[in-house]
Amino acid sequence: MREFQFALRRLLRHPWSSAAMLIGMGLSFAMVITTGALSRALLAVPDALPTADRVQLVTLAPEGSAGDPSRRTVWSYPAYQALQAAMGPTQSVEAVTLKPISLTVATPGGSVRAPVEIVSPGYFQALSVAPERGPGFSTSAAIGTQELVISALEWQRRFAGNPNIIGQSVLVQGVPFIVVGVLPAGFRGLSEQADYWLPMAAAPAVTFPSRLKGAQSFWHSVFIVDDQTSPHAAQWQAPAKAVGAAINLQQAGRPVGVQIATVSWRQWRLDPSLHSALRALKLCSQIMLAIVTLNLGMVGLARLSSRRRELGILAAVGATAWRLMLATTGELLLLLCAGLLLAWTIAGIVLAQLPVWFGNLLGSSVTPASLALDLPQLLNVGLIGLLVAALLIALAGGLGQLARTAELVRGGDNRPVQRWHSWIAGIQFALASALTLAAVLAAGLAWRSVQTPLGFDPENVLSAQISVPAALRPADGTAGAMMRIESAFQQAPGAKAIGAAGCLPVQGGCDFVNVTPAGSGQTTEWPAGLNQIDGAYLDAMGIRVFSGRSFNTADRADSQPVAIVNRSFVDRYLPAANALGQQVSVSVGWPESGSAEIVGVVDDTLGTDLDADPEPMIYLPMAQMAYDDNFVVIKLEPGTDVLTVSTSLEKLLARTEPNLALFDVTTMSQRFANLTERRRIAALLVLTITVLAVLLAAVGVFATFSLNMAQRRKELAVRFALGARVRDLRQLIVRQVLRFASVSALLGLGLGALFANRLAAQLPMLDQQVPTPYLLVLLIMTVTTVLAVWVPTRQALRAEPTEALKAGG
Repeated sequence: MREFQFALRRLLRHPWSSAAMLIGMGLSFAMVITTGALSRALLAVPDALPTADRVQLVTLAPEGSAGDPSRRTVWSYPAYQALQAAMGPTQSVEAVTLKPISLTVATPGGSVRAPVEIVSPGYFQALSVAPERGPGFSTSAAIGTQELVISALEWQRRFAGNPNIIGQSVLVQGVPFIVVGVLPAGFRGLSEQADYWLPMAAAPAVTFPSRLKGAQSFWHSVFIVDDQTSPHAAQWQAPAKAVGAAINLQQAGRPVGVQIATVSWRQWRLDPSLHSALRALKLCSQIMLAIVTLNLGMVGLARLSSRRRELGILAAVGATAWRLMLATTGELLLLLCAGLLLAWTIAGIVLAQLPVWFGNLLGSSVTPASLALDLPQLLNVGLIGLLVAALLIALAGGLGQLARTAELVRGGDNRPVQRWHSWIAGIQFALASALTLAAVLAAGLAWRSVQTPLGFDPENVLSAQISVPAALRPADGTAGAMMRIESAFQQAPGAKAIGAAGCLPVQGGCDFVNVTPAGSGQTTEWPAGLNQIDGAYLDAMGIRVFSGRSFNTADRADSQPVAIVNRSFVDRYLPAANALGQQVSVSVGWPESGSAEIVGVVDDTLGTDLDADPEPMIYLPMAQMAYDDNFVVIKLEPGTDVLTVSTSLEKLLARTEPNLALFDVTTMSQRFANLTERRRIAALLVLTITVLAVLLAAVGVFATFSLNMAQRRKELAVRFALGARVRDLRQLIVRQVLRFASVSALLGLGLGALFANRLAAQLPMLDQQVPTPYLLVLLIMTVTTVLAVWVPTRQALRAEPTEALKAGG
């Protein structure tokens, strides 16, 4: 106990260095705790889903198709029916919209837009989830069955936990549905986001009548719950042939087969980019932990070097090996315990705030409760601390044996300690260089993200979504309602231009269709994204028209069908022809007659993939074809208050179309910021770790050269006495410093290249082939070294030779 009291006094004697070590250790351990807790929270599944480990999503893709097959989990309704028939009655094959559909639900507190899963009748039975109230869906529901199941959270939140909810009628998209069940608390479907569930048979009533017809009909994800009888690998060949024959899939006019496989829902559910960023962050935190460990080792070596005579005297008077170990490691063990306590405090605060700061990024499944620290986490951190302490004790124990020699009692040769110190500092510096390279690459990735050409001007553009359900559709249809809404919104404060569209850039949600050129005999298919817009949309969004014209009031429902395409469409499908005047037909999931004339070509706009090439797009006038869900975009005068405009829009909509609701109101700049958020956060976290690592490396270099300069005082004094000039000695030291920095930094760049390869496996968007980051890292680490050794070098060269000779080495 007395040794620890002495250790505490020695730490307090050097408060700044002790505080720096404590903070560095606490932050690094906190990073390890935080990334571990976040990983567990993201990978955890709700307790209300007992079959989570056995749910297998069934993937469907054309034979020989490129890309990750595990993400191809969407099936058309005819394909799903064919798979059910091929599997027979012994295997339950169920379907769900894994990305919930947003529908308008009339609740006692007013209409709300809510996430809805549309599922097959046996969905809940397959997942072993039974309603806590009510019987649930009829297993033999026919088309038109209008039953509704509600989550426990929504039942409490919107219906005040009404015990008589079963059997009540609730309007969904203006259509009455009967509540037949309330689910257990915590269950929100395989999407982990749903509040309501509708049977697949009800899809036509809340979307459009042909929703369950045709190969382009309604996209579901299909799953099975794995058991002893579930098919594996080659056993999917027969079902694949049956599905391929049923849907007659074609590409470029030629029939192609399909391939079927399965992927674990647990594996699929985590967003790949988020999972990759998390793995990359864990890798960085592990390197950071190694740097902190080495820094502790250097501190121990520095303290041992300064106390070598004391340790030698203790050894000479018969001190035991245990006492020598306590004498050499007491300070480090105290720092370690305090660092663990600080790390526990920091991690608790950060984890409590993560859902607040990054709720949209992490998803609804990550809550403060799921991130709460517990005893196993504390034990894990303690184990890390013990491993670090064991390494330091082993190192110090070896030096304690050296302390037994009479040479150390006399204060003799200390070069072995210097060599150890230099080696540790070099390795630490190399690891910091590797982390710095990762930070530079990640920062470059984030910078490229925000500099990606958008194809439109997001500044001062407000957007909002409006749904016109079939049951509430006016006599002049969705297009007529949208025209009246746009006209009313002209009265909003600061409005310059107003347009409407079925989907937005960077937001996603555009339909994908096959475009067929007239006269091709239906053998040529051009896949393209589809958007329905009005003429003012292009002006409001700042999308340039390269040739031809935009839509105007003459493009009515009873006039010649027209279309606009983007430049990627022209470059891919009409590279040698003039696109204007070309006749094309568009398949949108229901029978269409006639063809549309291309009247304009516009600029490409960014989709939801920052690294993908722009997709071919075709635009149709909203007056000639409109979906129920659309966006309104409003170009505002600079400086207009968005909150004031939003309030005004809600009032104007209530006067114009009182049965409709405005939702998802946000600026286009915010939508783009949401798209790049993950990369920016990943770059910020890696940069934070790197800054701390570089600072710790600088501290290590400072400690190394401080020790080196202190031990070379006699040598420098002799050189002074023999006539050496300060400039000559400074050049001598600078050459040694630069040699150390260049060797360590080059080693770090080698490690950094390997680290960048591994990091690129987690973040494939990293461009590690550009030489600029490597040169920048070499410059940063060299400058860091020079700054770190400036103070000890300056102090050594300003010392009086006589004082240095008296002090000795």
